[in-house]
Amino acid sequence: KNPMNLSTIEKAFPDYSIEILQSIILSTLKKYHYFINDYSLMNLVLHIIITIDRIKNNYNHDYIEKTNKLLFKQHEYEITRELARELESSFHISYNENEIYELGLLIISSATSLNFKTVDKLNLEQLVGIECIEIVKELIQYINTNYYIDFNEPEFLIKFTLHIKNLLIRCKSNYYSKNPLTESIRTNLPLIYDCAVNISLKIKELTNFIISEDEIAYIALHIGAALENQRNLNTKITCAILFPQYYDLDIKLSENISSAFNDSLLIKYIVTNEKELKTLDVDFVISTLQFMNTVNLPFVIINPFLTDRDKNLISNKIEEIKKSKQKSQFSVYLNSIFNPSLFSRDRYFNNENEAIEFMCSEMQFKGYINSNFMQEVLDREAMSSTAFNGVAIPHSMCMDAIKTGMFAIVNQRSMKWGNQQVNIIFLLTINKNEKRVFHDMFSSLTMILSDEVNLKKLIHCNSFDEFINTIVECI
Repeated sequence: KNPMNLSTIEKAFPDYSIEILQSIILSTLKKYHYFINDYSLMNLVLHIIITIDRIKNNYNHDYIEKTNKLLFKQHEYEITRELARELESSFHISYNENEIYELGLLIISSATSLNFKTVDKLNLEQLVGIECIEIVKELIQYINTNYYIDFNEPEFLIKFTLHIKNLLIRCKSNYYSKNPLTESIRTNLPLIYDCAVNISLKIKELTNFIISEDEIAYIALHIGAALENQRNLNTKITCAILFPQYYDLDIKLSENISSAFNDSLLIKYIVTNEKELKTLDVDFVISTLQFMNTVNLPFVIINPFLTDRDKNLISNKIEEIKKSKQKSQFSVYLNSIFNPSLFSRDRYFNNENEAIEFMCSEMQFKGYINSNFMQEVLDREAMSSTAFNGVAIPHSMCMDAIKTGMFAIVNQRSMKWGNQQVNIIFLLTINKNEKRVFHDMFSSLTMILSDEVNLKKLIHCNSFDEFINTIVECI
């Protein structure tokens, strides 16, 4: 479940109109021909409403001795200043130059077509200081080591760093933000809250500041939002739109595309110049122009006004890229856990127990498992056979292998496995730190092997390379 949405923010800040805030952000960005996707918008709303609440409580940030306006281009400073004026008018607050600078950083890290690349570690360090940068570096490493989550993505890094800087300032002055959702977050998002608690303990270790439960809940919101954003970046296809800026037609087109493909596509950038595509990290490009030079990214050419034909072109490209990414990811997993020494042809056994004993002995000899593993696999098999459609995938429920690996035996003739006959046996050994591999591999293998045509292709593979290439092609 997404831990952060408009409803969540409204409950946390009942004294403010989140709808008005969102409207101000969107209208200001649109006026300057900038686009923001839903996930970045939600992050921006959260950061701004926390700032508004802080200023309302007479707590302004004056920690920058000299504002570095050189970071912003003129139009970026203008849009930031205008947004600040709108917020001041609607919420009856006053932004000082330091608050405007921080607001500008948040906008740069959220909206497309802004000069995001100008925000690097040095720029951020000038705002928050080397001490804060070092603390954040420690925290991100801690999250990565203990929760296997990589938060080095630039957008999260900037926003998380600003949040930690503001948190440290509040700690120094004994001013803390209240969070009416603390109990709800603790109850409904225990893993994320647990991560936030441990981050707060790490902060205490580094600074001696004791973090309140309300502040821990805010950290949890940031982590939850970042995880949701990562999930969508991982599951959705990303694109850039190339469109010569003409009034707000580029924004209208992006909104129409976003609406039509909300479940499968995430628009990360809108650019007006073909040269800008060279540095963008996206899956493909949607362009209203024919390209002047060779483009290294997949692309589709559409009309400035989205037609049904254009929607079909985009839909087909999304499906094509999804399939390609799925094959690529599966191939990476497969090659990381599977090698020629774990592949055997035409090796027959009287029953499943003999097969499991042989395969486990081999895997133990190669250092993949300990002596308890075989019994765990036999216990799992006794509960319910892992055989289906001519294939068996024996495994342990404990996922406590020394190393993640896969042993495959491919037989031309079938052999007895419980009440069934099988031609292919996969023994999976999963280390506890790689449970996701088990889920992804097991899901993909069962999907592939449920097709009788795929099974016949694999049975007739004569070498390891042929076998692995055939599995990948069956995706």
